[in-house]
Amino acid sequence: MSTTKKTFFKPRTVAQIRNMNLQEVGSLEGFVNLIDQSDGKKDSFLIMKNIFPDTLLTKKLKEEQGQKQADISRYKAKYGSLINLKIPKTLTVSRQNPAHPRYYIEKALKKLEPMSEKEIFCLGYYLYPIIKGNQKTRIFLLDYHFDGCQRFVYDESLKNGIDVTQYENRKKSKINGAMFFCKISHTEKRIRKKNTIKLSSVPVIQNENIREIIYSLESEFEQQPGNKFNEVKFQGVDYITQQRIRNSMTFYPQEIEAYLAAAKYSFENGNTIPWQMCPFFLPSKRFVSLWKKLNNNVIIYDKTITGPREIEKLRPLHIAEKCVLEARAFSLKTGLGYNECVYQKERDGKLEDFNWSFKS
Repeated sequence: MSTTKKTFFKPRTVAQIRNMNLQEVGSLEGFVNLIDQSDGKKDSFLIMKNIFPDTLLTKKLKEEQGQKQADISRYKAKYGSLINLKIPKTLTVSRQNPAHPRYYIEKALKKLEPMSEKEIFCLGYYLYPIIKGNQKTRIFLLDYHFDGCQRFVYDESLKNGIDVTQYENRKKSKINGAMFFCKISHTEKRIRKKNTIKLSSVPVIQNENIREIIYSLESEFEQQPGNKFNEVKFQGVDYITQQRIRNSMTFYPQEIEAYLAAAKYSFENGNTIPWQMCPFFLPSKRFVSLWKKLNNNVIIYDKTITGPREIEKLRPLHIAEKCVLEARAFSLKTGLGYNECVYQKERDGKLEDFNWSFKS
């Protein structure tokens, strides 16, 4: 874990978590409810059980990586299960169906509600674009949504907020959407230069094309022309069919922050379409509190650890492990259920007013 993160983004260390009111967790059954009801300022948890069982490893991976728990979670972070949003497959059907992305997100994540925790190993969701020629599968990992919102809230709290510039050719925007350039800061103290993220295919005009436009959303760093930020491949598998998802791109926290900034910029200028068509899951205040505890109050025993932490064999949760526990929150059997997890302005207030800082 980096020691140069800004305080806002810096979770407690393993030692700090261990020195709290530490409770060992031998079974993950009911763990989501346990952590949801805990005191984030006092309580902490040591998971003694592997979140990903060894049976999830392929024979080839076992031979290559020696069955280390860290290797399993890293492997699942790249090849984990994702739920298909199942948006319309053709332009004709899409234009006949007025549903927004949040409808498909809700429908997909509610599939987790009747499941028990031990059945859920989902990391997020994915979709196939409708427009031909833009066929990369879009992948959305649950944990990145929290990180993206946290970054957005932090940057918006700064004196000048997030610098957003919109480039719109009205004729082209009707078909391809608009471009936005968003300057966002780093979470590291030592890096002061901001990143400029270019978003393309952002719907800004109400017409029959807005759904296929948003499902083709893309981004890249302006400072590095041609070098896409999301060229690091995440090749998940379908949660139901277990078929490999190929030719994909993953939306990372920086890109989620940039989209939220573009949506806010548009809203403040009288255009609600980017916000209405947001393809990202927005968490409730309660769900954000649970996510903070996963980062700030939970460590896991890993017998395969070597190096400086070999003696205690404790570490923070990996991205795939957090995604799975977040997915289990959608279960009505042992979690919170979808309605308690999803952001509702009337109940939760503004995203910016949530306590996103790891410091408190």
